[in-house]
Amino acid sequence: MLLITCPYGLSSILNNDIKKLWHKSFDTFDTWTFVDGWLAQATHINLSSRIANKVYLRTHEPSLCTNFDDLFDLTTSIDRSQYISKGHGVSIKVHLRQSIIDSASSSQSIIHKAIMTSLTWSKEATWDIDPDLKAQSLFVVINKNVCTIYINTSGDSLHNRWYKDATGDAPLKENLAAALIQLANRKYSEPLIDPCCGSWTLCIEAAMLAKNVAPGLDRYFAFEQFPCFDKPSFEVLREKAESSIYSKPYPIFWYDIDPEMIEIAKKNAKNAGVEEAITFEAHDILDTEPSYPNNATIVSNPPYWIRLPWDSLDKIHEEFAQKISKKTVIITGYPGAKKYFPYLARSNKNTKNGSEEVKIYLSK
Repeated sequence: MLLITCPYGLSSILNNDIKKLWHKSFDTFDTWTFVDGWLAQATHINLSSRIANKVYLRTHEPSLCTNFDDLFDLTTSIDRSQYISKGHGVSIKVHLRQSIIDSASSSQSIIHKAIMTSLTWSKEATWDIDPDLKAQSLFVVINKNVCTIYINTSGDSLHNRWYKDATGDAPLKENLAAALIQLANRKYSEPLIDPCCGSWTLCIEAAMLAKNVAPGLDRYFAFEQFPCFDKPSFEVLREKAESSIYSKPYPIFWYDIDPEMIEIAKKNAKNAGVEEAITFEAHDILDTEPSYPNNATIVSNPPYWIRLPWDSLDKIHEEFAQKISKKTVIITGYPGAKKYFPYLARSNKNTKNGSEEVKIYLSK
């Protein structure tokens, strides 16, 4: 069983993303969904999902735990040798809800001791941490006295793509940008425009989607250090993903007022292998040009107070509202945006970009 997390409020987009990968999700909540499968399925989703944050593998059937002895016995009963070997550090996050066990820190200590016991056959044994090995991460949920232990197969969040050399201020997370592109539901032959790109993320994610570039290419995953990791099968999967990339260029246009940001964007687009799919131009959103084609899809993260002073925001959003098309997706943390995009405000989603609360406005 797999637990797959995503940005807040975007689990329906995650479900569609997983469906396109020929997996079936169920029991969906605001920030996660479940998928039947084991490490082979986790490997595929890590490599190819554009929306997921992390992919967790359930290590056992959910079990009743009403005290620390139950928790210790459950942890030692799991075949940890499949996932953790000597030399690895182990980080443990515990989530408690309506349970007799009510101390997360004590639960962490018990689980850590149980892991060492299961690997060394001694409750007193310890091992030296190998600095060349990344720590494995466990996510433990005890909900209404039922305990489930998951291991993180992703490592760092999947929004960390391999192509980033630098970013601008208040960058948009890559999986959130990919979600906006999917919400736009554009035809790849039609123009896609970001009129005030700032960070380069939206256009690069749009080009990667159009060219079918797997978002997990050329990055490290935690499952690569599992003792049970099937490296030859993973290499076949990676090679298949690389051979499935389309070479056709696509009409994607990136505008920004800052020439330095254009150079950063070009470099990151080149790293992603999509530089030929994007047209980069220096342009101020407050200028009257360029004009956009009637069939253009506008997807953008307009500036707001993190990047600009308050007195500039109304002018920018008013000008921006005059340029948007009937096919538009906008993400912003600016509370005043609603009055400038009234027809977009009829359909919106609340989400987060990291810890920052933002709203997605989209045309229907």
